[in-house]
Amino acid sequence: MMSVQASLDFHVAYGEGQNKMSLFDAFISNGWQWHDEDNEVFFLPVGDIDDYDWQSKEMSLTQL
Repeated sequence: MMSVQASLDFHVAYGEGQNKMSLFDAFISNGWQWHDEDNEVFFLPVGDIDDYDWQSKEMSLTQL
């Protein structure tokens, strides 16, 4: 089976009065989702140096 991967890299500069959550709020208000249909987020854990041990977990936006 073949897999497909897509990624976006951003460099974000925050203005006064803005925070990191404002970026997520902007994406969400334009139809983006941070989770899959099972409300799970896929991520590489902190400290995963070239192991690529992808994990999934149900996670709220605040936890993310």
